[in-house]
Amino acid sequence: MSPAALADPIRYVGADRLLVSGRPEPNAAGVLLGGGDIVAVIGRDERPSTAPDGLVHHYEGATLLPGLIDAHVHLCLVLGEDLTREPDEALVASSVAAGRRAAAGMLASGVTSARDLGGRTRSAQVLRDALEPGSGPSLSVAGRPVTAPGGHFAAFGLAVRGPRAMREAVDQLAGEGADLVKVMLTGGNLTPGSAPGRAQFELAEVEALTERARARNLRVAAHAHGTVGIELAVRAGVDTIEHCSFLADDGAPGELDTRLVEAMVRAGQVVVVAAPLPAGLAGKAAETLAGGPSDGERTERLLRAWANARRLVEAGVRVGLGSDSMFGQFADDADLAYRAEAMVVHGGWEPAAVVELMTQGSSAALGASERLGRLRAGSRADLLVVDGDPSRDIGDLRRVRAVYRAGRLVHGEAPLSEERR
Repeated sequence: MSPAALADPIRYVGADRLLVSGRPEPNAAGVLLGGGDIVAVIGRDERPSTAPDGLVHHYEGATLLPGLIDAHVHLCLVLGEDLTREPDEALVASSVAAGRRAAAGMLASGVTSARDLGGRTRSAQVLRDALEPGSGPSLSVAGRPVTAPGGHFAAFGLAVRGPRAMREAVDQLAGEGADLVKVMLTGGNLTPGSAPGRAQFELAEVEALTERARARNLRVAAHAHGTVGIELAVRAGVDTIEHCSFLADDGAPGELDTRLVEAMVRAGQVVVVAAPLPAGLAGKAAETLAGGPSDGERTERLLRAWANARRLVEAGVRVGLGSDSMFGQFADDADLAYRAEAMVVHGGWEPAAVVELMTQGSSAALGASERLGRLRAGSRADLLVVDGDPSRDIGDLRRVRAVYRAGRLVHGEAPLSEERR
């Protein structure tokens, strides 16, 4: 324990169970916090019983785990809206307002960090800078996506062609305050005339973008449904591969390319599984997305993507989880938790493995494995307390009792301190 940590006021947060790395740690009882960080994980025989000013918080019958991380979200886009509309001042303002509402719901559901991967103009940057710790998760934002002329999200992205223009797009995004670069290597389902299985760029273009992003100290997230786009992402050395659906050129589901999977492992690239949740997998009535495949087709593709993701994990690829949400599907904005539940109920995943995707895997996608997604000394004190045990029943993720951001209680109530009982 460092002298600086000892000098800070220490808060203890504990529960009946701790998910230190996605699974219960039998001997752990809680964490000591100092300066917004976890100072130490405390064993059951070390659990403090008193502290001044009610700084001991212990949640009976509950589980303590790291705050959830949504590694792929679109906070300032609304489910079902026209994504081909050119943004104007009024639309951008309404986008930011929608993002504020969604951010509050995300935080209340236990999401303490998120990566926003595409929005209109600077809407996500404005939202990021305006959010207080108690009004939403910590955001890393990409701003406008880099796409091809007429390509996926071209209506509000930076539509460019050629290596020089790719480099200039990175410079422009850096000037607009983006935290990372999002590049559309293939088409997408929500843009008419865009082909998810086909590449939008040549390798030289993607390499130019990635090199300039490295020079700007910006990570690169690559949207890639088709195998041809995944190969571009691997060869160019991007940081994360979004969706990674392994679709054939015609958009039909394809098989994992083991050569590319092995290359991902060697390069330390992170795959983020992210997709809209079809109504048939949502567990409740939900709107369907206009302009995309039918609900049955989307369900088949998503189940295939989840099965592929299990194989990627088994092969040693780091995998994170994103909701890919444009909000409005669920009244409580707990979109990531509903994704997790569907992966267990319909996708055959073990609950503990999904919790690991939403914490450790997603922290790797953000490039923040040392600070986020784990209960350990030196990590930021982003904490979630839920009733039950989500490593056994994933539905318990929606039984939120408390959320902490950087050691501050931002949602729920603190229990009575031990010395006040």
